[in-house]
Amino acid sequence: MRRVHTRRKLLASGGHGYSFEGRGGTLSLSDPATGKLVRSVETGEPIVALAVSPDGRFVAAGGMQGGVSVWNVETLANVARFSGHGGWIGGLTFGKDAKTLYSSGKEGTLLVWNVVERRFK
Repeated sequence: MRRVHTRRKLLASGGHGYSFEGRGGTLSLSDPATGKLVRSVETGEPIVALAVSPDGRFVAAGGMQGGVSVWNVETLANVARFSGHGGWIGGLTFGKDAKTLYSSGKEGTLLVWNVVERRFK
């Protein structure tokens, strides 16, 4: 049995100069100059992958149970929630257009999502 540590801290940068941290089931945005927390949101499942869109508008988090959620960076409002993987998310990345999101799952699949239209591509 492979053990996956859900207490690890994931870091990403971008998105209007914020730094992002995923720890457990919490996504946090901080000011990198001061280190102060700007805002945070509970994701509903432990975070195992993070990505920031190239234009800095969106931050995506992939979870242990296979969910992918996308938030608006400025407000941390949830703009999309995707499912389709059979287990934890192994990686996330946005396309150059900032509206395409790629997710890979532990089962070896790569899924492509349209963030703006909130659908499988």
